Amino acid sequence: MLQVVTSTATENAIAVEAAEVIPASSPIALVSRNPVPRSEIRALLDRVAGARREVDLSELVDELVRLATASAAERTALDVWIKSEGERWRREHRPALAAVVEAAVSLSLPATERLVAAILEDAESDPTVASVAAQRVRLVPLAQDSHRTALGHALLRWIERWESVEATQGNATLALPSVPWLLGMQSLDGLTDRIQNSIPVIAWASALGLVDWLRAPKVVLPPDAATRLTDVVLKRIEREVTSGRRAERPDLVAMLVRLAGLVTPGTLLDRTAALLARSFAAPRGLEDAAAVHAGRVLTERLKKDATRALLSAFAATPDVQARYMTLLLTMRGRL
Repeated sequence: MLQVVTSTATENAIAVEAAEVIPASSPIALVSRNPVPRSEIRALLDRVAGARREVDLSELVDELVRLATASAAERTALDVWIKSEGERWRREHRPALAAVVEAAVSLSLPATERLVAAILEDAESDPTVASVAAQRVRLVPLAQDSHRTALGHALLRWIERWESVEATQGNATLALPSVPWLLGMQSLDGLTDRIQNSIPVIAWASALGLVDWLRAPKVVLPPDAATRLTDVVLKRIEREVTSGRRAERPDLVAMLVRLAGLVTPGTLLDRTAALLARSFAAPRGLEDAAAVHAGRVLTERLKKDATRALLSAFAATPDVQARYMTLLLTMRGRL
């Protein structure tokens, strides 16, 4: 268990005062001599609140989840604590609230939505707590679609603030994948612009968010949006390849290759197929695996047209073509 230092002076004073004013025969006194065991989670968080040193947030998350998983009563105690004390901790800018958010999301507690919303909607929230809330908000079950939209716009305000300062761009990178899950189609223009114009790590995070979201059932882009996004993705890949810095950031190209497989319309199929052939034949990092994954998605989406385009793109290198098509068949059903 997390070890922190606190004072018990207040509790001792309350006990003394109670002994002076409550008769020994009182039912309250009888109960106090046989008290219901106090919640371990509440006691832990009280100690954290009175700690004289910084708390290890990872250890606190682990301990909260362990206690709440082991006992339904402790799980309820954490949910009740969030409702009664979470807002006070937020106003007091306590970084340890980040651990409570992480644990609450992991446990799917009912009070999580209200707490996360309060954190993201207040521009004065502690940045560490806001960063955790921004990363985890996509995992929070939301009661209404209107809540989803409001939270999405609050999240974007934090991301825009983090993007504007180099020291906090890492927070933006961690938060961006949550955006399409909250705003859906409303997020497309902003994420497409980031893929086109932003620094590599922001472009990568934007592409990652779209890849995760587009793999969900029933998510289909309008034709115009798919065409624009594909064109932006292919041009960004070309820019990275010709920049001479491709080897320094292979994750970006690999992620964009995967995204191309998910969004390419029939009108741009030949361009994408040529890109996959190049990424597979001369890969950097995970580009070859991404090219196989993207090709598998393309053949499932566009059927014979995609197969024809891929065979044509690899026609100049029959041995590479044979390897690639064999891997496509091997991947059937693994997406």
